[in-house]
Amino acid sequence: MRFNMPISLASTLLLLVLSSIYQIGYVRCTTYYFSSSVGNDDMRITCTDPASPCASFARLNKIIDGSPGLYAGDNVLFKRGDTFHGIVSTLSAVMGNASHPITFSSYGGPEDREKPILSGTTIVAGFEPSSRCYGCVSLTLPSYYDYISSISNVFVGGVKMPWSRQPNLNTSTSTGNYFTISGTPNLTSITSTSLRDPSGTWTGVTVRIRPNQWLVLTAVITSHTFDPQTNISSFTFTPGPANGVTIDPDGDWPFFFENNVLAIDLPGEWAYEAATKTIIMIPSNDDVVTNTTLVELATSPFTFWLTGSSYITFYDLHFFGHSDSAIVGASCSHLLIADCVFNDQELIGIYFTGVNDSTIYNNTFYNMQNAGIKGEGNNRVVVEFNSVSSVSLIPGHQPSYMGSCIFIDGNNIIVRRNNVSYCGYNGIHFTNSMDGLVERNYVHHSNQVLYDGACVYIWGPLSINMTVQNNIVGDQYPPPSYGFLPASQHYPICRGIYLDNFASYCNVLQNTVFRTIGAGLYENSGYHLWRDNLVVSGDLEPIIFTLEMLDNIVVGSRFVNNTLYATSDLPFIEEWSLVHNTTSMQATYLSQRYCNYYGTGTYRFLADNRPMDLNEWLAIGRDINFTLCNTDGNRFIVRDNTSIMINEHVAINPSDYLQIVSIPPGFIFVDYDRWGPYLCNVTLQPYSSMLLITNGTQSPHNCDFTTTTTSPLSSTVLTSSYSSSSSAMSTSSSAFMISSSSRSSSSSAQTTTSLVISSSTSSSTASTSSTSSRSTSTITSSTSSSLSSSPSSTSMSSTPTISTSRTTTTTTSQSSSLFIMPYLFLVLIVLIY
Repeated sequence: MRFNMPISLASTLLLLVLSSIYQIGYVRCTTYYFSSSVGNDDMRITCTDPASPCASFARLNKIIDGSPGLYAGDNVLFKRGDTFHGIVSTLSAVMGNASHPITFSSYGGPEDREKPILSGTTIVAGFEPSSRCYGCVSLTLPSYYDYISSISNVFVGGVKMPWSRQPNLNTSTSTGNYFTISGTPNLTSITSTSLRDPSGTWTGVTVRIRPNQWLVLTAVITSHTFDPQTNISSFTFTPGPANGVTIDPDGDWPFFFENNVLAIDLPGEWAYEAATKTIIMIPSNDDVVTNTTLVELATSPFTFWLTGSSYITFYDLHFFGHSDSAIVGASCSHLLIADCVFNDQELIGIYFTGVNDSTIYNNTFYNMQNAGIKGEGNNRVVVEFNSVSSVSLIPGHQPSYMGSCIFIDGNNIIVRRNNVSYCGYNGIHFTNSMDGLVERNYVHHSNQVLYDGACVYIWGPLSINMTVQNNIVGDQYPPPSYGFLPASQHYPICRGIYLDNFASYCNVLQNTVFRTIGAGLYENSGYHLWRDNLVVSGDLEPIIFTLEMLDNIVVGSRFVNNTLYATSDLPFIEEWSLVHNTTSMQATYLSQRYCNYYGTGTYRFLADNRPMDLNEWLAIGRDINFTLCNTDGNRFIVRDNTSIMINEHVAINPSDYLQIVSIPPGFIFVDYDRWGPYLCNVTLQPYSSMLLITNGTQSPHNCDFTTTTTSPLSSTVLTSSYSSSSSAMSTSSSAFMISSSSRSSSSSAQTTTSLVISSSTSSSTASTSSTSSRSTSTITSSTSSSLSSSPSSTSMSSTPTISTSRTTTTTTSQSSSLFIMPYLFLVLIVLIY
C-alpha cells in the first residue's frame, strides 16, 4: 500500500504531461526532397535526405495520402532546374499553423538557377507523315493515354503552337482575319456571305462568335448549307449562347472556325480529333518527326488542389502548361504564394474560391487565357507586387465575361503595387465586391481583345465602398489591329477607370489616367467621389462620362479638384440619361481644372442630353470654382536616357522610388498649376505624375540630361497582414515578413532604373514569354502583422531563404519541450521517492 500512492501520483502527472503535449500541439518539421533528375521512388527511401531524394509526384502522393502524411512545419522541396509532371494529391484539410506552415518550395544549386518546373504537360513522341493535309504529321495516342479526354495546348520545344483556324490570323492587319455575320443573327443560327464552301464542309466544327463588345461565344456547328444563287452560307450551332446573352443586331460581328483539319495550312497549326484521339499538325520543324524536339500536350488540369486547408505556403516554384489552372484553392485560409512563375495555363494561374486571409505576393504570370489571378467569394486577400501580362490575347479564347488579368469577387480585398499589362479584357476587374482597395498599381494596354471595359473596372450593385487610389493607368496606344472587331468599328473602346452597373459609394482618388482610347473616368449610375485625379484623355469619348441607366436612379457623384486635359475636341464631361430623365443627373463639380490642347474656343460639355459650350454648362449651376488651363497647342518634351520623345503632356512614375526627370534644352516648363519654372529637371514622387506645359521661354541653362533614379524613400520591413489606413480595413491574415533592400524582376515593368514616359511616337508589343529573377527575400510566418501602404515598403533582395524554425529531422517544438520539463522533473522526483 505504501508504494501505490507514488505510482498513482506519477500516473496522474504523466497524464497531465501528455495532455499538455496534446494541447500545445506536436510539430514534426520533416523536410522531403524530390529530384526528377537524380531521385528514386523506391519505398525504402524516406525522401528526407537531400543526398537521396525521391523522384516524382507519385512518391509524394503516397506520403500525402498514406503514412506519414503532411503535418505542421513540414517542407516539400523540389530540386532547382528539374521538371516534374502530373498532379499532386488533393490537399484536403491539411493544416499547418501560424508558426509552422506546410511549405512547398525549392532546394539545391546556386540561387540563380531556374526554379523547379511543375508541369501540367504530358510528353509524347511518334509523329508520322500524314496525308490528311499538305505537310501534315499525325499521332494517334496509344491506349495508355486513355485518361486524356481533351487537349487544350500543344507545345513544341516549350513554345505553344496555334490552334488551326479559318481564316488565318494575321496580327499585322485588321482585315481578312475573320468572316462576318450578315443579316440578323439569333441565338442559334447565323448567315454569312464571306465564304463559298460547299454545304456540310463545316458541320461538326468549333466556331467562335463575337456577338457584342464584351463576349465571345463558343459553339459547335450542327448544320452548314450554301446557296450558290445568293452566295449565302447558313449555319446552326449548339449549344447556343449563355442565357440572357443577346447578339447586337447593329454590329457586323466576326466569327471564325477552329480546331479542324480543314483549317490547318500554316506551320505550327494543329487540331485534335477526340473520337480517334489523333493530333494532326504541320510541324514547325522536322525535329518533331525525328523526336529530337520535345512535344508536350497540356493534359493535367492543375498541380495543386487544396480544399479546407490552412497555413500552406508555395514559394520559388515555376508552374507551366496546365489545361486549367496551376493552383486551385477552395474553402481555405492563410495561404501564401510568393516568388513563383505561372505561364501558359489554358485558363488561370491561381484560382481561389472561398479563400480567406491569404496573400499572393511577387509572382509572375503570363500567357494564360482566362486570368492570371482569379478569386470568387474570398475575404481579406492581399494581391501585391505581382507582374501579370499577356493574358487572354488569343482572339476567340476568352470565356464569357472573362479575360481580365486580375479578376476579383470578394470583400476586403487589397490589390496593390502590381504591374498589369496586355490584357484581353480588363486590367484589374472587381465584381460585386465590398470594402476593397486598389492602390499603386501600374495598369496599361488592357482591352486588347474584348471592349467596353477599362484598366480598372468595378462592376455590380453589390460593389460598395471600393477605394481606387494612386494608380497609374492607361497607355492604350497603339490599339491592336487584330482585336476581333466588326469591320465597321475600327478602334476598341477601352477606358481608364470604370464604375459600372450600379456600383456605389466608391472613392477614386489621386490616380493618373493617360492615353486611353475611351473615357478616362466613366461611371454607370451610382454615388461616388472622384477627387484629385489627373486625366489626359478623350480621344473617342469625353474625358468624364456619367451615365444614368434606369429611371429613378440618381447619379449623385462628386468630382473634386480633378485636372482634365483634352487630347481631342470631344466634350470634357458628358452626362447622359438613357431614359432622358435629366432631373436625376445630379453630379456636382468643385474646383475642377479644364486644360485644353485645342484652344479656348473649344471647351465643350454635354448635359441634359444635348451639347453645350462653357457658358451653357456653367449656367446649370453644378460646377463651382473651376479654372481653365489653355495650352494653345504647345506640347512638352521630356528626354530619357537614349532619345528625345514627343509625349502626350504627362510624365509618370509607376514605382516606389523618387524619379528625377531631365528637361531637354530650349524651353522652360511649368506644370498645369503654373508652378515652377523647371529649368533642368523635375522630381516625381512615387506613383505620381506631372502634366508639363512649356511656357515658350528659352532656357539659357546647360543641363545634365541623364534621367536619374534616387534611392527608395526608406528601407523598412514589409509585413503582410491586412490593414489599410485609407480604407479602414484591418484584420489578422496569413502573414509573412520580407526583409530586404531592393527588388527586381526581369519580367516586371515596376523597375526602378528608368523613368516610364508615355510616348505618342513609340509603340509597344505584348510580352509572350517572360522570365522572373528571384527576389531576395526572407519569408517567415507570423499570425498578425501590418502591410504598410507607404511607398518605402517595396524593397526586396536577391537570395531566397526560408526561415520557419524548421529542421530536416523529426523534432518537437522547443517551446513545447521547455513547457513540459517541470512536469517531467516532478514525475522523476516522485518515482525516486
